Amino acid sequence: MSAPIILLAPAANLSFGGAPSGAAYVSDKNGLVVVANGSVADEAALIAAGCTLLYPLNVLALPVWTVATLPSAGIAGQASFVSDATQSFAAGAGNIVAGGGANCVPVYADGTNWRIG
Repeated sequence: MSAPIILLAPAANLSFGGAPSGAAYVSDKNGLVVVANGSVADEAALIAAGCTLLYPLNVLALPVWTVATLPSAGIAGQASFVSDATQSFAAGAGNIVAGGGANCVPVYADGTNWRIG
């Protein structure tokens, strides 16, 4: 099974209709779209529809921060990792990240906040 592909849609609750694999995608309340089947054809269709790829990422190129030391989230689409999230990736995807925990999770900037994803 392929790794899931996570994208940021141009808006929350946006329906993308049918994809090449036959799946229908709708962004969640935070604008996230997950291609659980790992279909690169679906990924390409979603990018063509205006989505931005968040994961999988070149994890070797991304720094690891604590939540307190993350730079400003003012530029939407930035990506990094934090080492002290209070929620795991599975439990917190799309939520604003909070520090003080023991979870290492990927994060992205939405233009205002850093979110798990």
